[in-house]
This record gives sequence, C-alpha cells and structure tokens, in this order.
Amino acid sequence: MDTEARLEKLEREVFAEKRRTRWVLVAWVSGLSLLLSSCAGRLTPVFVKPDGTDVEATRDRHECMQRARDYMVAPTTLGGLGMTGVSRQVYIACMEARGYKQQ
Repeated sequence: MDTEARLEKLEREVFAEKRRTRWVLVAWVSGLSLLLSSCAGRLTPVFVKPDGTDVEATRDRHECMQRARDYMVAPTTLGGLGMTGVSRQVYIACMEARGYKQQ
C-alpha cells in the first residue's frame, strides 16, 4: 500500500470517528435536554381553587413561596440539594391549607 492510499484510508477512518463522536454527543445532549425538561415541569405544582380569584391566587402563591423559602437550606452539605424537596412540601401544604387542589 502506498503512502497516498494509506493517507486516504486514515482520512476516512478519522472522518468516520468524528461522525460517530458527533452522534454520541447529539444523543447525550438530547437525553440531557429531555431529562431537564421533564424535571422543570414539576418544580412548582399547579393549584386551582374553584371559588378563588386571580388576585387571591397570586397573593396565596406568593405567601406560600415565601413560607417555603424559610424552610430551604443552602445546598452546601451533601443533603443540601434534597432540602429543596422540603420547601416544595411546605409550599404544597400551604396551598392545600388555603383550599387549593393540586392539578
């Protein structure tokens, strides 16, 4: 095999490897995007109150969020990221105590 043929073969192999790498990267980014988008919808639950007004709902959401923030712990410890679940539970309990139902 002469040098020119080996060079062409090497170029094809490099091109094929780049293409495989690109597809792996696309798959990872797509998977990560899907994972993050599925989590994002669940961060703040949606509540409805049949006899409530928009003004009342806005006020209640704000007050319950404030209360939930009081229970948050900065994520400086190993369990810190899990503590956001505690604030979510406080938010849900607060909204339900005010007569809202989670959708």
